[in-house]
Amino acid sequence: MLRFFFSFNGRLDRSRAWLLLLQLAIAATVIIAAGRGLLWLGFALGTPIALAWAGTANACLITLSVGLYYLSLLSMSVRRLHDRGKSGVWILWALALVMFCCGGIMLIEQSEPQHVPLAAVVLFLLAAGIILRFYIEILGLRGTAGDNLYGADPHRIDRQQSGA
Repeated sequence: MLRFFFSFNGRLDRSRAWLLLLQLAIAATVIIAAGRGLLWLGFALGTPIALAWAGTANACLITLSVGLYYLSLLSMSVRRLHDRGKSGVWILWALALVMFCCGGIMLIEQSEPQHVPLAAVVLFLLAAGIILRFYIEILGLRGTAGDNLYGADPHRIDRQQSGA
């Protein structure tokens, strides 16, 4: 089960990628609810020590879960890239584009409304368009048919395991 969430080897087809995203969304909702429950408990007890304990436990829970969430998303993205026949290093391009997009947003926000630099707008739009294309690549396009450099076709493996 941990391989499904944290392995960077092999391939992952679209349906399993969407399933993984759904499971991560459910897990995130449960963890956030548990954290809010801890905070509620701290407020209900009313003592400063209980409130401090609940806040610290909530912060630790959220920090750990966010780290695991992003590690799992990174793993899923790399395996989807493998399924498309591309190296997982492509994820670094996506991360660089996210940084450019954030830089464009910061430049736009820091400028006067009448004097928004054209370069910042172009940088933001270009990076956002490429990021959108990356999401389509990861979640929307079918993987390469048959075996590729990164492993066997996940659909063929399913058919062999089901006995068809």
